[in-house]
Amino acid sequence: ITMDDAVTPVDDQWMMARPETKTITAKLNQLENTAKQGKNIRLPKADLMLEHANDYGSGDFSREDAETIVKLNISVPLQQRKADGAIAAAKAKIRQLQHKNTQMRDEFRVQLRNLTITLETAYNYITLAQQEITLAQKMQDAERIRVDNGDSDYFLLVLRDENLAKAKIKYIAAYALYQQTHARI
Repeated sequence: ITMDDAVTPVDDQWMMARPETKTITAKLNQLENTAKQGKNIRLPKADLMLEHANDYGSGDFSREDAETIVKLNISVPLQQRKADGAIAAAKAKIRQLQHKNTQMRDEFRVQLRNLTITLETAYNYITLAQQEITLAQKMQDAERIRVDNGDSDYFLLVLRDENLAKAKIKYIAAYALYQQTHARI
């Protein structure tokens, strides 16, 4: 395990891929459209209509030739309160969501920083556990040689075996913590 492979840099693409960020972005787009709609309500309306009529067949003497009528209907909204209210409400909600988005991004960064620190700690713990295993193995080998030479008894050899087993358990615990933290990133 190397620490260089453990931590990946976080950029805005990672932030934008989070479901919470996508939800806020969609709401922001919706509110911006609501504000645009409020601005459109303030604008005058212009409707252009073209009608064409032609009388055919026998019938009354009142038949006329083809008629073409062009109508232009312009309406100017006089009361702007509804539009102003919609625009102000949309802008306020946009500001609120932007602040929430900033807060959420800061929280993500803090969470990631905490996970990175935990990952580095677990990595250091693994390194120490590996060193402890190496030392316990050397101590066990040395004690075995002493027992073979008659300079020690089996009690100390069993203690050295127990220390080696404890060191291996510490390594497994450190490795599990490392893998759990890496998975959360």
